[in-house]
Amino acid sequence: MTGLTKLEKKIGKAMSTRPMALAEVEIPNAVQHRRSLPTPLDMIVAEDRLRAVDEAAVEHIAESMEQRGQIYPIQVTTIEPGRFRLVNGAHRTAAARKLGWTHIEAFLVDGLEEEEATLLEIDENLCRAELNPIDKAHFFAKRKEIYLRLYPETRNGGDRKSLDYRNNIRWHPLPSDRENSHSPKTRQPSFVDDTAASTPWSPRTIRLYTRIGERLDPALREALADTPIARRTKDL
Repeated sequence: MTGLTKLEKKIGKAMSTRPMALAEVEIPNAVQHRRSLPTPLDMIVAEDRLRAVDEAAVEHIAESMEQRGQIYPIQVTTIEPGRFRLVNGAHRTAAARKLGWTHIEAFLVDGLEEEEATLLEIDENLCRAELNPIDKAHFFAKRKEIYLRLYPETRNGGDRKSLDYRNNIRWHPLPSDRENSHSPKTRQPSFVDDTAASTPWSPRTIRLYTRIGERLDPALREALADTPIARRTKDL
């Protein structure tokens, strides 16, 4: 019996013996205002993704989902009744379609501005170890670009009127904001600090790859994408 199988048995036993009524507790950093729902795959639109779907990865994920089911829900936002835009989980969605599933479990994260949804997509990609250096650099640079638009006060010498900007958008708080929700005078973390808190990467790595991504011309990045250079940080 594998360690994973033992863990799954323990979880199953714990779930079957838990009290009928659980005390309500506040979970630190929990994403607010979202609910999970079985979503028809033919209602999900997956367009304009930051990263192309890797067929080899889809094959591997499909094998896992066939054996264990879907462990992690995808995230979607409502376009209109009966249509949803994929926020993250393109590989899981493709794997479900490959398996012939009609539905997939999804978290509904309505109320996000487009750039806030893009941050969620970027952070999920940055949490995945299979990113090659050129993609990693692109995502860090893109995250910085969006983050500084949302929080211009975090830019060195930035616009101190950004609080008005944030009050005028349909705000979906990042973890750092939820922690400081009762301290309005607390300054918004810098791009590097917030990224380090949202992903597994160190500040040093974030700065390195962000500099690389900011220097890379889009046409050059596309040309290098399938070459050995894209997998060697020292050559970028």
